[in-house]
Amino acid sequence: MKSKIVLLAGLPLLVLVVVGCLQLSPSRNGDQTTGFPELLADQSADPDGSHLAAKSAAQHSSREPSQAAERHTEAEEDVRPPGTTATGAATANDGLHVVSGPDGLSPPSSKPKPVSTFPVKPTAVAQASADAATVDDADVDPGPDTPPPKKTKTNAEQAPPATVSMDGPCTDNCALNGQCTEPSHKCVCAAGWAGPTCGSMRFKAIPAIETGYHPASADGFASWGGAPIKGPDGTYHLFATLFVNTTIRTWYRGSSIAHTTADNPMGPYTMKRIIHEPSGSEDEFDGTTAREPTIVHLPKSGIYLLYYVGHNCIRDEDECPTHASIGLMWAKKLDGRWHRHGEVVKPSGKGWDLHVAANPTAIVEEDESIWVYYRGDDTEMNGIGVLRAEHWKGPYVPQYGGYPIFGKRPKIKQSDMFAWRDSRGYHMLLCAQSIAKRNTGGLAYSADAVNWKLVTMRPAFGHELFYKDRGRLAYKQRARPQLLFEDGVPTHLFTAVEELKAHKTFTSVVPIDANGAG
Repeated sequence: MKSKIVLLAGLPLLVLVVVGCLQLSPSRNGDQTTGFPELLADQSADPDGSHLAAKSAAQHSSREPSQAAERHTEAEEDVRPPGTTATGAATANDGLHVVSGPDGLSPPSSKPKPVSTFPVKPTAVAQASADAATVDDADVDPGPDTPPPKKTKTNAEQAPPATVSMDGPCTDNCALNGQCTEPSHKCVCAAGWAGPTCGSMRFKAIPAIETGYHPASADGFASWGGAPIKGPDGTYHLFATLFVNTTIRTWYRGSSIAHTTADNPMGPYTMKRIIHEPSGSEDEFDGTTAREPTIVHLPKSGIYLLYYVGHNCIRDEDECPTHASIGLMWAKKLDGRWHRHGEVVKPSGKGWDLHVAANPTAIVEEDESIWVYYRGDDTEMNGIGVLRAEHWKGPYVPQYGGYPIFGKRPKIKQSDMFAWRDSRGYHMLLCAQSIAKRNTGGLAYSADAVNWKLVTMRPAFGHELFYKDRGRLAYKQRARPQLLFEDGVPTHLFTAVEELKAHKTFTSVVPIDANGAG
C-alpha cells in the first residue's frame, strides 16, 4: 500500500562505503535529494529550539484526525515485514542468516523465543531554570554555525517507512530524551541534550587539540575512532582502529586493533599493544584487516566482549573493501589476554546485506542476552539489521523478520551506529552525511530495541570541533561515534576525525555538557 506520509526534504545521506561517512551517494532521480529536514540549521540563531518547536507543533496540530488515523494504519502495514510479530521478532528462520560460533552452537528451532523488552521507566529530567548550575561560556560549545540548506523535493517512491520519523517535538516524550511540557507542547531535555526534540548533544569545549588519540605518524600510524571504557582501577581504555603504513583511502591494506590507555578520559591516549593483528591467512575471514571495534561488559559473567569487522583482501582481492563480516573477541580483564571467538555475523549472500556486515554495536540486557546492530549493503541497497543472542557465544538470530529497521532504501543512509540503553529506553547514534558533504551525527530511539524511529529536526553532532584555546575548527568528516560511560551516564563522545587535507586522521574526545538541559 502506498503510504501518504512523505519524509520532509532536507539533508544528510549516510554512506555506502564501508569505511564510514566518506562519499555522497547520488540520487536515483537526478537532482532529487532528501534527508534530515533542517539538519544543519543554525543552532546558535535558535538556541532553545523554540522556533522549530512551534513550527512543528503547529504542523502537527493542523492535521485532520481522520488523516492521522489513516496514516497510522497504513504505516503499520508498510513497516512491519512479512513473517514478524508485533515486537518485530521473526516467526520463522526461513530465509534468515543465522551464524553460530566455532563452539558448535546450533540455531534455535523455527519457533523463536519471545523477545523481551526493557521497561521504560520514568525518570526525573534536568530542568533548565534560573538557579541551574552555571558554566563558563568559554567552556561550552555554542553549537555549529552553518547556514540552513536549500529545500529540495522529496522522492516519495524511495521514502522510508512513515514510522521512522517523528511527528513533532513531543513525540514519544521527546524521543525518550526528556519530558513534554503542557500546554506549551515543548520539550524539556535530559541533561546533556538540547534542541526542539532533544536530539542534539550538548558539549563542553575541548581543552586542547592534543587530547584524544594521535598515534605517531612518523611510525606510519594513524587512528580512526575506537571503543572507550573505564577500567575497575580507574584507568581509561580505548580500543582503536589503527592504520598501519596506510591512510583512510586505503584502510583495507593495513588496519589492526590497538589497545591504548590514559589516566583521564580526555587523554592523550598511548598505545600499549595491538590485540588483533591480522595473520595474513587466506582461510580466515579477518586474515588481512581488523577494524571498527566496539566493547561491552557482561556484569554477571565478568567478561568483556569486543566486536569488530574483518576483511580478507587475499581471498577477496579487488572486492575486499565491499566484503566484510563481524568477529568477536573476549577477555576476563581489559589488560589481560584477548581470545578470538571467531566470526559471529556474516552477510546473507542475498538482498540488502549481500556482501557486507559491518559497523557492529551491541547492547547487553540485565540477563546478559545481547542485541547486536550492524550495517549491511550491496550495490543498490543498505540498511541496519538487528540480531539477538541469548548467550554471547551465539547464535545471533535476526529480528524484525531479517529486514533492516529503517527500510532497504532509506533516504537517510545509515552507518557507524552506536547503541545503548538507559532508564528511558534505547538510543542509537549514527553517522549521516549532508547534501553539502558535511558529516553530521544522527539519533534514533526505541522502546523495545526492535522498532526504531529517527530524530529528524536537528543533528546530534556536527562536523566541527570546538577548542577552548582555538575556537571552532572544521574537519572533512567525523564518524564512528561511541560514548564513554561513568556510573551509567555518558560523559564523553569519541569520534574518528579526518582533516581537510592530506587524508590525516585521528580520534577525538569531546566532553558532554551535563550541567545544562535544552
